[in-house]
Amino acid sequence: MKHILLAIVFSLSLGLSAIDRAWANEHAHHIIHVMKAQFDTPENPLTVDPVSIEGDFAVAGWSQGSKGGRALLKLVDGQWTIHLCAGAGLKQAQLLHEAGMDMASAEKLAALVATDEAQMDAKQVALFDSFEGTVMIGAEGHAGHGTHGTHGTHGAEAPAQ
Repeated sequence: MKHILLAIVFSLSLGLSAIDRAWANEHAHHIIHVMKAQFDTPENPLTVDPVSIEGDFAVAGWSQGSKGGRALLKLVDGQWTIHLCAGAGLKQAQLLHEAGMDMASAEKLAALVATDEAQMDAKQVALFDSFEGTVMIGAEGHAGHGTHGTHGTHGAEAPAQ
């Protein structure tokens, strides 16, 4: 009887793990769609990868031409919205916490970002790190700011403090 119960618990945990992966993949797809809908253009395509998700927050690495960075997204009323853009700071739990995450979740997300980016080419990670400053976006999106290709000017508009 004990072995049957352990087998059931093990099977359920495998099933939940598969459900968690499917949930994360679905949400990553939505995040990529949100970002591409705002910034992708035929002459300057946006690449979004990796997407690391913890609860209602996600960090997505992006590149567009010779520019790159990371976006922090929040799940608001069932929709992913870009909360802010930054560089290396979005690898740190402290910035994630300051952006609204509880510290335990911020630490988990920072660890996920590190794990996901460890599988990438070092030049790509350096491109994400190259984004200067922290630019608050909010649920209203990036209206009036053009594309990610112009983020060089954002550092002057909203420098990290």
